[in-house]
Amino acid sequence: MAKKKISPLAKALLETAGDMRKVGLMNRTTHKKIILRHLGSGPVKPKNEALR
Repeated sequence: MAKKKISPLAKALLETAGDMRKVGLMNRTTHKKIILRHLGSGPVKPKNEALR
């Protein structure tokens, strides 16, 4: 299976998400969703959440 080529924009987004996770501005679940959307095998289906 060939590796998926990552765009410069996606690289920057993943780097920013990683930095936000390191300093505590993003939780693990949100970080994982971002990673899966850009590097994973398919889209992440959002859970039904109540609007606030």
